[in-house]
Amino acid sequence: MNDSDFNKIDGLKWLPWIGDTFSNLPSDQKIMIIGESHYHDNTPQSIEKHNHPEYTRAVIRELAIDRLYYGTKIFPNLYRALFGNEAFDSTKLWAMLSYHNFIQRTLSTNVDRPLKTDYIGGWKTFFHLVGLTKPTTCIFLGTTAANTLELGIKGTGFSTKGVRWEERIGTSYAKNATVQNGDGESIELIFIKHPSKYFPWQKWKDYLHKKSPKEVNWLKENTEVFMKN
Repeated sequence: MNDSDFNKIDGLKWLPWIGDTFSNLPSDQKIMIIGESHYHDNTPQSIEKHNHPEYTRAVIRELAIDRLYYGTKIFPNLYRALFGNEAFDSTKLWAMLSYHNFIQRTLSTNVDRPLKTDYIGGWKTFFHLVGLTKPTTCIFLGTTAANTLELGIKGTGFSTKGVRWEERIGTSYAKNATVQNGDGESIELIFIKHPSKYFPWQKWKDYLHKKSPKEVNWLKENTEVFMKN
C-alpha cells in the first residue's frame, strides 16, 4: 500500500494520512478518522494550496499533530471526545491512525454545503480506499454522510444492513453502521456530530467510550493519556 496505489482510486483528490505504524497494527486496532470537507478562502494562494494532493496530510501535520489550530475547534473537540483532555502525545497518536477527507472537492466557504452527489461519490471513493487500508473502525466527524450510505455502497463490492440511529446527543443523533466486503470482513462505521462548534464533547466522549471502549482505551494506553474524569 503506497501512494501509487492511492493514485489509482477514482475520485481521490487528496492523499489520505496513513500513520507510520498504522499498516503494521493488528487488524482489530486499525482506526480511520473521516473528516468531512476542506474549504478555501477564494484567494489564489488558498486555491493553489487546496489543489495539492498532499493537502489533507498537511492539515494533519499542522492542525492535528502540531496543534496549530488557527481558531478551529475540530481537533481539540475531537481529542476531548476521545480522551477528555489533550494530555497525550499527538505524534504517537497520529502514527497509529489514518485519516481521509470524505468530500473530495474543495468548498468555497465554510457555510457552503456538499451536494447529495458529493456524498454518493464520496462513498464510492471511500470503499475503494478502505479496500486498500483495511481499517476495522471508522469514526466519521459528521453524521450527514450516513444518509447516503445505502446509495453510495451500490456496486462497490461491500454490503450493509443499513444505518442505525442511536441516542440523541445535543442536536444530533449518533449513527452507526456495519459494512462487509466480499470476504466477510467487517468495518464498523461510527458517526458523531461534526466537532467544529456547538459540540457537547463530554456527552460524545461518554458515547464513544460506551460504543468502542476497546479502541478508545487502546489509543489512550499507547499515547500516554491521563484521563481527567
